Amino acid sequence: MRLLAFTALFGLGFVAFRGQGWLALSFVIVVILSWSLLSVSGTALVAHLSQMGEGEGMGLLNASTALAGITGAALGGWVAEQGGYQASLGLPVAGVAVGLLLTRCIQRDHTLDRSPRFSLGQGDG
Repeated sequence: MRLLAFTALFGLGFVAFRGQGWLALSFVIVVILSWSLLSVSGTALVAHLSQMGEGEGMGLLNASTALAGITGAALGGWVAEQGGYQASLGLPVAGVAVGLLLTRCIQRDHTLDRSPRFSLGQGDG
């Protein structure tokens, strides 16, 4: 859903017609609404599927999200400076497409061990 909205916004940058602004606004609303779904479900999935434990998985998620925010802002500014704002709309399209391709490369591990690595309250001996 998010990829389609970004692709539509990218395409709107190359055409001009009456009502284009309202159509672009509707695609931005789709991007905003899909972000909240992605954020909540991503956090829940990381907490549930992390083999290192919830805390470490959430730490890696937050660190990678912060790194992506800094890198994306810098790269987006550079692309906008070099190629204009229309070119910068292609950056999120490419990023989401690369993310989708990377998720296809992940091998599923059906032997996920959900047992705790340590137990509180049991003495060492």
